[in-house]
Amino acid sequence: ALLPYVEDVNRLDQNDQNAAHICCKYGELACLRVLAANGVDLARRDHAGLQPFHVAAMHNSADCVAFLFEMGVAAFGERCAAGKLPFHYAAEFGSLDTLKQLCAYHADLTVPDAEGNTAAHYAARNDRLDCLVYLIRQGVPVDRVRNNAGRNVPHVCCLHGAVRCLHWLFENAHIDPLSLDGSQSSC
Repeated sequence: ALLPYVEDVNRLDQNDQNAAHICCKYGELACLRVLAANGVDLARRDHAGLQPFHVAAMHNSADCVAFLFEMGVAAFGERCAAGKLPFHYAAEFGSLDTLKQLCAYHADLTVPDAEGNTAAHYAARNDRLDCLVYLIRQGVPVDRVRNNAGRNVPHVCCLHGAVRCLHWLFENAHIDPLSLDGSQSSC
């Protein structure tokens, strides 16, 4: 009902986000569809280089992720200004449904960001146990892959106090205690 009164459907807010970013943040698929039909830029980057696809991943808007794929504007290789991919945000923010959705589209969940962090590093850093367990069950290695600082996922758990994740890793034998040896890294 408001569209006839809108001068520019791509008007930006103070963060350089358009209405598509806001729809993805709140999971408003119906609104996103209406905006898309009326010319909203579904690939617009905000001041942090985030596209609506990144925002949907961040806020667990799996339906919006699916719609953006249908529209052909979502791409796994689209990095934000910080070098993160959408599934890095999903793991960081605990967006398990979106992480599963991205995996269903055959995303390689082992690809690191610019600092060498994988989605598992982000899940561990923020103690997102459900995301970390899912990633491990998808075959993402946690003790062999190190970021640019030389830290593997158990190191990141220790560094950031992710007790639930670290406890689960030890209980389920997903880490070799020798992998925490500082002689192999710069930690």
